[in-house]
Amino acid sequence: MITCVFPTLLLSQGQTDLTDSRVQDAYTDLVNSVTRAIVKTDIKGSPYFNEKFIDSKIKYFDKNLEEVFYLRYNAFSDEIEMGKNKFQNESVEIVQKNENIVCYIEDDIFLLKSYKNEIGNQKKGYLNMIFDGQKSKIYRSKRKIFMEATQARTSLERAFPARYIDEKSYYISSKNSSEINYLKVSKKSLLKLIDSKEKKVKKFMSENKIKLKNEGDLIKVFQFYESL
Repeated sequence: MITCVFPTLLLSQGQTDLTDSRVQDAYTDLVNSVTRAIVKTDIKGSPYFNEKFIDSKIKYFDKNLEEVFYLRYNAFSDEIEMGKNKFQNESVEIVQKNENIVCYIEDDIFLLKSYKNEIGNQKKGYLNMIFDGQKSKIYRSKRKIFMEATQARTSLERAFPARYIDEKSYYISSKNSSEINYLKVSKKSLLKLIDSKEKKVKKFMSENKIKLKNEGDLIKVFQFYESL
């Protein structure tokens, strides 16, 4: 694994007001971004869910920028790469990880957030907001994990090539707390979170044959909870 340092300038002076001290500070932060790469050619899979650069939008300090950006998400390095156009294959620039920058790539909203993972460790990275309610907000983390090649030690074992595997998890924050915590996607865990409306939610899930492993169904549950 190697690391490369790329000077990244996200915005031109004509796109926002540089007299704003917050913006000036952010411009300073946008320099010397670090990206990671694995130097191997025999890896199965890709570090991207979509390798193409997509016509995308950026919100900066809550202002929607008019310019179209060409972005793609590197799900292994947890970075948003920026292209000069949507036809290139490689990128030498990344969007600086800054909580004041929100990227819209196709239907996904990328927000840089601090959150607690499954074992309670504090992490910081990109999350996709998939539900924005008054009572709760739901986020998704969709990553690529690199696995080294393994050799079969006996005739009964299987060999695996070096590969990227998908990893998806969900997180939740409530109206009473800005803290974002791991959301275990199970009926028992979900009903425990919303115990004050447990009976109604449980009935809704049963009548609508909700399958929580389905992201659309998971969102439906929180939409219903929001209406109570």
